[in-house]
Amino acid sequence: MRVKDSYIHKACIVDSSTSLKNALKLSIELNRSEIIIKYENSYEILTDSDIKRLLYQDSIDMRKPISNYNGYPLLSIDEDDFLFNAYLTLIEKNIKRLAVLRENKRIGVIEQIDIFKSFCQ
Repeated sequence: MRVKDSYIHKACIVDSSTSLKNALKLSIELNRSEIIIKYENSYEILTDSDIKRLLYQDSIDMRKPISNYNGYPLLSIDEDDFLFNAYLTLIEKNIKRLAVLRENKRIGVIEQIDIFKSFCQ
């Protein structure tokens, strides 16, 4: 079974200069629990858990660019790779989601729960 055989969520990708408020608005519209931040040569991920932590620390200014908030490097997998490899990556890195690539372009996100569902079918 390949990654493309599982459910792939539409990605919420924003430019690093996007305000946190606009990035959150888009993630809500897309019903996503993560925001992928695009920099010139890399990508980072900021999750709902990260936002909660920032809120608790009282360190959020919604008008500032999302790049002001430390995301984590975004790990990716090709849509033609084996689903089991995606699962192994999630377990080894202790993460819940991966970006999915098609011809080196990010086309979506696969989550741990989607992989479990695919294995159970």
